Parts: sequence; C-alpha cells; structure tokens
Amino acid sequence: MVKSVILFMILWHAIPGVQALSLPDPMRPPDAMRIVPNAESVESATSPVLQSVLISATRKIAVISGQVVILNGIFGEYRLVSITQSSVLLKNRTSEKKLFLLSPEELQFANARFIKKIPQQVQHK
Repeated sequence: MVKSVILFMILWHAIPGVQALSLPDPMRPPDAMRIVPNAESVESATSPVLQSVLISATRKIAVISGQVVILNGIFGEYRLVSITQSSVLLKNRTSEKKLFLLSPEELQFANARFIKKIPQQVQHK
C-alpha cells in the first residue's frame, strides 16, 4: 500500500512536467511564415537595420539598429533625410543608404500570403 502511494505521488508530479514539454509555443509563427534568406540577401552584422518608424503630424522617428533617430538626426556617419511608412533614407557626403522595414523577399512573401484580392463576383453597392 505504501509503495503504491509513493508511486502515485511520483507519477502525479512527473506527468504535468512531461506534458508541458510536449506543448507547442502558441506565440510561435507557423513554419510557412518563416523565411530562410539566401546567402546573397544576408548582409553583414554591422550594417544598419530599420526596425520601426513612427510618423505623426508633429514628428517623424525611426528606430535603426536599436537607436531612436529623429528626422534630420544623425545615425553614425549618416544623416536621416527621409522617413516613409516602410523605409528611411540615410545620407552622408559620399553615399546614401535606403533601409526597408522588410527585405524584398519578406515583402514579396507578405504580399503573396496576406494581401488577398477581392473576388470579382463581390460587388460593392
């Protein structure tokens, strides 16, 4: 009797841990949404990355590689000269860089996957 109670208690505590390990992460995107970039599209780790933009009536702000930069502000050796909903333009004396929120591959995938055309038979009155 004592052995069965001990065995029951061991199993009682072990089963929830085993069950929790087998559950998938509910916040993880489906595998179909993950994009594996090719070698040509992978840039060096030192190149700036546009992470976010904020456009309002009173200000325009971009987050580039974790740094908040206002319009006409300085990011490294570049000046932020333009902010749109999906890109920014950085310029210095000799060159310019245009950064996008999505890479061309990601943008193509997003358009194909999430932007759906309205069927022709649907008529708006």
